[in-house]
Amino acid sequence: MKDTEILGTYRMKVLLRNLSAFLFVEKKIVEKNFDWVDLKLMNDKKQLYLKGTGELSPIGCKNKYKIQIEFAPFIAGNRFERIKIISPNIDFNPKIHMYKSDNSLCLYYPPDYDFHHVPLFKSLTMLSEWLVKYEFFKRFGVWLGNEFKH
Repeated sequence: MKDTEILGTYRMKVLLRNLSAFLFVEKKIVEKNFDWVDLKLMNDKKQLYLKGTGELSPIGCKNKYKIQIEFAPFIAGNRFERIKIISPNIDFNPKIHMYKSDNSLCLYYPPDYDFHHVPLFKSLTMLSEWLVKYEFFKRFGVWLGNEFKH
């Protein structure tokens, strides 16, 4: 079994017992698979969470995107992740799967995941797909892929 599979299996058990260990496991999985992300474990008085930035230019995309990531249980309402595009600026548009409340990206259909929680490494994979779809949207004015009304 791969390291990431072992960590992924273990992560929910850890969450229920120890938030800092859960976030540490999430951070290690991301570091092992995404060299473009720089994550730090943050500790403010209210909550422990992961915060990071990175630059990404998926295959097929013309632009390089600066990304901001925050991740902790229910940091974004019922989601664990809050992922935003910092640069270039992308204005809210309901047709491109963004949350109006904070301009974070809608990367998946929440009911498809138990408790609306997706591992951070899966969210980052979905981010690459979102960016490719966004560039197609800019070019053709249509969002390619499945969607649901927000």
